[in-house]
Amino acid sequence: MQNELREERIQWITEHTITKNTLPDSFEGFYAKGDDGSQKESEDNDKKEGDKKQKDGAKGARGAKAKGGKDDKKSKGKKSTDVVEVERPLLAAPPSQLDPLRNCINIYEERWQHRNVGPKRITSQYPDAEMAKDLIIRGQIRTELTKGVEEKLLSNILKIRAMQDASTKKSKKSKKDGGKGKGRKGKGGKKGGKKEKPLPGAKLAGMKEISVEEMLAVLVENGFVCTPDKMTLNDFIGGFENGPPKIPDMDKQERWIPDNPSAFQLRKTLMEYCILPLGSESIKSNIQDHENIRSILFYGPEGSGKTRMVQTIASEIGALLINLSSSTIGSSFGGKEGATKLIHMAFTVAKERANAPVVIYLDDCHHFFMGKSKKGGMSSEMQRFQKDLLIYKNQSLKKQDRVLVIGCTNAPGAGDLKLLRWKGPTGKPEKQGFFERALYFPRASHADRAILWKGFVQRRACAFDARLKIPESMDYALLAFLSEGLNAGDISSIVDVVLSEDRLRAFESEPLSERDFSYYLSRETNVDERQDDNDERFLAFTRQITNLDSVWKSINAADKKGKDAKKKKK
Repeated sequence: MQNELREERIQWITEHTITKNTLPDSFEGFYAKGDDGSQKESEDNDKKEGDKKQKDGAKGARGAKAKGGKDDKKSKGKKSTDVVEVERPLLAAPPSQLDPLRNCINIYEERWQHRNVGPKRITSQYPDAEMAKDLIIRGQIRTELTKGVEEKLLSNILKIRAMQDASTKKSKKSKKDGGKGKGRKGKGGKKGGKKEKPLPGAKLAGMKEISVEEMLAVLVENGFVCTPDKMTLNDFIGGFENGPPKIPDMDKQERWIPDNPSAFQLRKTLMEYCILPLGSESIKSNIQDHENIRSILFYGPEGSGKTRMVQTIASEIGALLINLSSSTIGSSFGGKEGATKLIHMAFTVAKERANAPVVIYLDDCHHFFMGKSKKGGMSSEMQRFQKDLLIYKNQSLKKQDRVLVIGCTNAPGAGDLKLLRWKGPTGKPEKQGFFERALYFPRASHADRAILWKGFVQRRACAFDARLKIPESMDYALLAFLSEGLNAGDISSIVDVVLSEDRLRAFESEPLSERDFSYYLSRETNVDERQDDNDERFLAFTRQITNLDSVWKSINAADKKGKDAKKKKK
């Protein structure tokens, strides 16, 4: 049905363009043509019926006249007692009255006449599903399909007109500039500032001929496009905000050690940076330029919830998730041109308005942004994507694009800080840096672990049977103490292993207690050493990426100058 509707309208658009040499603005002419045709057809039918009746009347009159002549010859001289019939004029009602009657007769003949005759007359009176669909459903479907087809065709017409207008303006401008000198250079020769360089992928052979739909198909075939798991921001459980961070006394402490963000603060920040701008086009268009976040870095220990938060953001806003992680790419798209081709296709698909919003995910992003390796230094195969990622993110992504690039890493120190930190919009795109914001996902604190134990145990029990009840005597604080150094991912995996289906079936006979988890918690060794090492590494990276030390020194220097000035006055 949809193809039939589209073909009818395309044929009418073609005829309209050929006859009037312009594209139509709406489909009023299409419907007017149909109404005129049906009205003309009914008038022709009425005219044919009237002519037929006149011919039949004329034939009857001639026959009666001939018969009367013969009778006159036979009965000559006798008085005629026959009554002469007078020809009656033909009466024709207007089409506005005849058409409804004719339609009713046609409907009766098509639907009901065959049901009143024959041996199956009684069974034919039963409800007919196909007739009900014709009378109720198919008409509604036809109107909806017609609306969709016409909207798409009109949008295509508008695009064609825009292209025609652009080409005519360009031709007029070229004609005007044809008489001017060609040797003008310098400030007066260019308007609107410096022209952007074309993107690297646009220079590759054959890339211009590939449509956005074909690029999306290539990404899907290679497993780069995936559907995010259904999650909500409230699933990221943990502690709450206790208050604003306190700045320590500058005389007693040389370096400021910032507090770790809580789960509540992370949810609040991600709602502001990621979910609201990407989820709402109006919010995205009204935010300030310095608030427009195009890329964000999640760093923290393994199992702290970074990947889960990426899935949550994409699920909350219904985004298309393009996974360009090193594990997903592997050895595909090898060579320099292969890397450029992949990044070009990913960002072209992401910038397409029909695909918005889009989240581009880079797991283990430190592999992409390692510095130039010296002799004996570390290097990564993913470095071949480095330049293209910097150029496409800094040059192609504009404010109106609902695209967010999220990078995750548990080894931020392995990457080059100059490449990881965004310096600003000045300079070459490949020299500006990549991530505009950075969020630290810390290891779970004691309060966080208590909330995590309770949440994961209840979720696992309810998933098996909603009627299961956890004993109120369950000491989650003890489990939090025993799981010192573990993260949310570690606690979740322990809960899934301990609360197997067999253990959940025996809930009534053997109530759950802390002893069920003690065996698995005792197997965790060297947790304190791993924890201290992680804290020092991530704190050092936080100081570097936020310029915390330089800010602290400037505040400290200003404070000392103020104190010295007060002493001199005294």
